[in-house]
Parts: sequence; structure tokens; C-alpha cells
Amino acid sequence: MLSGEQVERLVRQTSLLAGEAADVTEFRSAANDVVKRAVGWDFAIWSTVDPATFLFTSCKVLGIPAEPENERRFFEFEFAGDDVNLFTDLALDDQPARSLHLATGGNPERSRRFRELLRPAGCGDELRAVFKDGNAAWGALVACRGPGSGTFSEADTAVISKLGPAVAKGLRRCLLRTAASAPHRLADGPGLLLLAEDGRVLEITPMAERWMSLVGDSSDWHTAVQAIAGKAKADGCSVSLPMRTQSGQWIVLHGSVTANGSLAVIVEEARSIHVTSMITDLYGLTPRERTLAELVLQGRSTKEIAGALDISPYTVQDHLKSVFDKIGVRSRRELVSMFFNGHYVERRRAGSMPGPYGWFLDD
Repeated sequence: MLSGEQVERLVRQTSLLAGEAADVTEFRSAANDVVKRAVGWDFAIWSTVDPATFLFTSCKVLGIPAEPENERRFFEFEFAGDDVNLFTDLALDDQPARSLHLATGGNPERSRRFRELLRPAGCGDELRAVFKDGNAAWGALVACRGPGSGTFSEADTAVISKLGPAVAKGLRRCLLRTAASAPHRLADGPGLLLLAEDGRVLEITPMAERWMSLVGDSSDWHTAVQAIAGKAKADGCSVSLPMRTQSGQWIVLHGSVTANGSLAVIVEEARSIHVTSMITDLYGLTPRERTLAELVLQGRSTKEIAGALDISPYTVQDHLKSVFDKIGVRSRRELVSMFFNGHYVERRRAGSMPGPYGWFLDD
């Protein structure tokens, strides 16, 4: 069992990996090595998640060969909505990490996913987690121990929950860095600055220069960059700093220390996370129907949707019927499955990189 000091050290180490990794794939591999040594598992799947829908945008399988058929069945069980430790439930929970053994009272056979997929794949216990930064989910973990490796404890799930924000920020920083290297693929996308240990700017992308010009006073920009550099070095982890432009627009600077001691600063527009308007464009949904569809994709119940939109459950059902008719499905399950298979899977298979706001860069 890790001490509190060891857990904090693990959080800092995981946070620093985001500054060292070239991209999200490298970050996931490095994070898996570090966290696996601390918690222990035999194989794992690290995924990026669209925060608007909780649907997976990419997966990295580590420890076993990737099997497309297993992935298909994995999501089939997830979308059925009647199993234990569903990601949509974890994403809305204050404790976003749970083990199958503990959740089933020591009887994982209660889970269809375990009976038909995990156990045949050599899994004795499964730990699932959703990595959140605030209320936004950016990634997920499935970690498995074989039958001879014991089960996950409450202490193990507590460690993973504690790591969640650092992993979420690391995933998003890597996605931001990828987007910053190809600004033409994302309107008003992120910019990137690289600073030496002494604070000198070594490199700045055109998009970062654009954001800098919108601040107006170069001394304000310089002060903000140096402040975030000092904070990142002092804390030994990634930090963020909001800043206002001359027009009143808010931007955010994200700073993290790299492996050689220099600093990477990513600057982006502060924006809310939402599904792209293509939902409305493709299916002709009204703004209210689009919002309701997003909540359904997140796994919200009729009661939760009614509370979020301040309407009655009966009105929710009326809107749902309209959404189903326009999209051509008959149930929530069909809606989630259709949306995932039709709009996420093909982009993933084509090699599209998930973007820093949830959708894919190539669209």
C-alpha cells in the first residue's frame, strides 16, 4: 500500500510525463509503465475520451495483442447499459475508479462482460477509471490482473482516482501539442512556445504569436509566461493560467516542464466542451434536441436530463421521440451505438487524431 507521500510523488511524476511525451500515444505508454509499477496489473487499455459524450476516440492496448473483435464486443457490452462499472456511471461519480471484484461483492460472475469477454481473455479482476479534469472527462483506463495476480483493493482504486486529474491534463496537453503543430487543421487552435531554463523563448508557433498579439501589451504577455514557467518548475507539475485579451476574450496558458528542464507553454482559447455542430447539420436537430442527445450519449437518465434542462420528464420523452425519429433509431442504446459506430469508429480506423476539444482534427 502506497503512503500519502508516495501517491503525491506519483501524481507529480505522471504530470511531468506530459511535458516529456511527444504525443498522446507516447504519454499513455509512459504513464502505463509508471502507474503499473505502483499499482500492478498484467495488461491495460488506455483511451482518450470525447468529454461531450464519453465515447472513446482512441485506444492504446498494452500487455496483450489488440483484437478488433474483442474491441467490438467490449463496446457492445458497454452500450447495452446493464452491466457493472459502466464508463458513463464512473464519469459522473465522485469516485471515478472502481474494481469489478469490489463492485460485485467478490462475485465478478455477476457481470456479463466478465463472463463473456474478460475471463476468456485471461482477466481475473478488472479496474476501470475515468480520468477527469474538473467535470470534463478526457480519458479512461481498463486495467486487468490475471487469475493468479490477486484482485484490486480499495487502496488501488483510491490511487487511480487521485491520479485522475494529472492523467486527464496530460492527455489533453498532448492533444493540444499535436494540434499546435498543425494549426491549419483547427481554426483558432492552440499555439506553442518553448522556453529555455532561464526563461528565454526558444521557439514560438505562428498561432502562439497570434494569441500574443491579441493580448496587446507585450509586457503582460511576458509576465504571464514567466509566471507560469516559475510555477511549473516550483510545483514540478503542469499548471494553467487564464488571461484576458484586449477584446475581452479569455485564453488559457498551460505550462509543463520537459525532460531536459526547458518549458513548454501551450496557449488556447478558453472554451466550453461540446459536441460539434455536425450533429445538428447531419440530422436537423434543434439546439434543444442536440443538447438532449448529448446528455443521452453521456448516459444521463430521464430524471437527470429533466433536471439539467429544467423541463418535465414527459417533455424529455417528447423530445427524445423527435430525436429518435430524425436520427432513425428506436432507443437510447441504438442512438449511442449508431453514433459511436457511424461517427467515431471510422475516423479512428482511418487514423484520425482526436483533437483537444473532443472531436477529430481531420474534420
